[in-house]
Amino acid sequence: MMLQERSELLEEQLEAITNKKAESDAALAKTESSLSLKSAELERSLTDIEKLEKRIMDLEGKLEAKAADLTRAQDHLEQAESENRSLSQKLATTEGELAAQKGKSIEQTEKLRAAHEQNKALKEQLENTQAKLAQS
Repeated sequence: MMLQERSELLEEQLEAITNKKAESDAALAKTESSLSLKSAELERSLTDIEKLEKRIMDLEGKLEAKAADLTRAQDHLEQAESENRSLSQKLATTEGELAAQKGKSIEQTEKLRAAHEQNKALKEQLENTQAKLAQS
């Protein structure tokens, strides 16, 4: 009888182990399915990351080009501002020279008027003297 009890006990243990194995297999299958889904999700994420990295590299290239354009534009602006300052200085110098020349021209015009008036007076004197000589 003991063998039969032992046999029944072993059968119960075998059945329990078989049930546990079935549960473990089901849990393992579920875990493998979950891992497979996670793996596919990770692969999609990696693909997205690669696309984003490429996009970032493209944007960095464009940003560098824009930065170079901006640097050139700033250099051009600085050069234009420098030329503007230089032209302003030249204009101020030229205006000063023109003012001085205008002053000299006014002075010369006044001298010419004075000389003309003196010439006129001398001419009248000469005519008067000639008229007196003609009367004598």
